[in-house]
Amino acid sequence: MEDSAHLDCSRHLGVALAGALALLAFLTPLAFMLLPQLLWREELEPCGTPCEGLFISVAFKLLILLLGSWALFFRRPKAFFPRVFVFRALLMVLVFLLVVSYWLFYGVRILDSRDRNYQGVVQYAVSLVDALLFVHYLAVVLLELRQLQPQFTLKAVRSADGASRFYNVGHLSIQRAAVWILENYYHDFPVYNPALLNLPKSVLSKKMSGFKVYSLGEENSTNNSTGQSRAVIAAAARRRDNSHNEYYYEEAEHERRAFLERYLTAGPTIQYHKDRWLAKQWTLVSEEPVTNGLKDGVVFVLKRQDFSLVVSTKKIPFFKLSEEFVDPKSHKFIMRLQSETSV
Repeated sequence: MEDSAHLDCSRHLGVALAGALALLAFLTPLAFMLLPQLLWREELEPCGTPCEGLFISVAFKLLILLLGSWALFFRRPKAFFPRVFVFRALLMVLVFLLVVSYWLFYGVRILDSRDRNYQGVVQYAVSLVDALLFVHYLAVVLLELRQLQPQFTLKAVRSADGASRFYNVGHLSIQRAAVWILENYYHDFPVYNPALLNLPKSVLSKKMSGFKVYSLGEENSTNNSTGQSRAVIAAAARRRDNSHNEYYYEEAEHERRAFLERYLTAGPTIQYHKDRWLAKQWTLVSEEPVTNGLKDGVVFVLKRQDFSLVVSTKKIPFFKLSEEFVDPKSHKFIMRLQSETSV
């Protein structure tokens, strides 16, 4: 309970920090343009049409930045990672350093000197918005586009029944690759049912239920062998009578399964009741740090209560293609017919 509470607290703290940083970055350009108007408005030089055009530019750029940030960063997460997402943390640090640097320069060069060139102040705010847009483009490349080109092949094997699937992925960390495997597991793997592994015993029981005993000795054999044969036959008959009901029910169960298998086949887990696939706790086991990227030969395990998924990594090889030119005239032939040949 304490570990789960600590994880929930760290997740909420990360979301709160990201939201506060995004709000600071979004409001900083507006503050740059409003502070001179509030503090030394009478001393500012008039700025007409150029400033109005810059205002429109800032407004649309901030709107695009807001929508892009919401679509990229503030989506509902599909899973909770055990460790920090490295690239997202680096982007947050980059945004923080960028905003702090702009504030330091603004405080020293504009606030202290009470710069009267308001057009220059607005252009300074526009440059910050442009820098934030470039950071957003970098985020799209690192978080979305980088993983699209396949670089590795992942083989996932279910330990319970040996079911396996192959997936091609790009540059991902181990924890993000684990989430990718789980997303595909719930619609690619058939449902795991331990009862299907238990075959009925009726087939084997029918072979051993009844047998005959033949005497291969002479007619004047002793009464002892005859008595033993009769005892064996009587024991077999008693076993057959006592297990008659058991065989009947096993045979009925086998026939029922054979009937249902004609119409029902095991499909993906996501097709079944939500208790089978929602709110399941998985444990990621890896010898490598889960924030490291995938490498050739990396193996990690996704454990659940009743089975595990063993995932092995293989790097897609580099293919070298060579070209060989074939002259079109080299594989042609000419058929010459003589005039005196009869057709």
